[in-house]
Amino acid sequence: FALSVSVPPSFASKWLTQRIARFSAAHPEVELWLSADMRLTDVAGGRVDVAVRYGRGPYTGVRSERLIGADVIPVCAPQLMTGPKALKKPSDLKNHVLIHLRPGELEEQRPDWAMWFKTHKVKDVDVSLGTRMDQTALAIDAAIHGQGVALAPYAFVADDLAAGRLVAPFADGALTTDMAYHVLTRRSSVSEPARLFVKWLREEAQAAEQIVDDL
Repeated sequence: FALSVSVPPSFASKWLTQRIARFSAAHPEVELWLSADMRLTDVAGGRVDVAVRYGRGPYTGVRSERLIGADVIPVCAPQLMTGPKALKKPSDLKNHVLIHLRPGELEEQRPDWAMWFKTHKVKDVDVSLGTRMDQTALAIDAAIHGQGVALAPYAFVADDLAAGRLVAPFADGALTTDMAYHVLTRRSSVSEPARLFVKWLREEAQAAEQIVDDL
């Protein structure tokens, strides 16, 4: 049975690809075709069987359900926590490169540094400075390599935090958002492979959010 799945690039590289072998092992009869796509793919029209999309939801013309939250935290390489410019408090970010995400034309606004500083009542950091990237995965990789401090969804950095590749410099550094990753399927005639994949996604998401809660 063939199954076509469309997901955002950063969701693919920072969440799905680490897990997808478990689905294939459990369901070897399903031939999975995975594409990384930012567009609102035509699920209703049958171009793909399952899609994951970032936004507020719900989505018209399809079944949609929240998969994982998109609350973000600042993350950086461990070496930024030591030395003469060590990150100890939010205002110390003025001494470090901020890694910004530039929203794409087809994407709803993501949480940004301006929102984060406003929420945490920090006024002496110039948010116009820094490096700009168009994908969360690129921002996370840059942070891992010590290139600055990125804002990233918990779910995308849980493995890196657990492994020590990244650290969250501030204990109360979360920025809550109403955005999330949603899974979309057709309203009717959902195939058995699509049903199995969505069930598997749901189980993986629940396990991943438990890991985040335990960090």
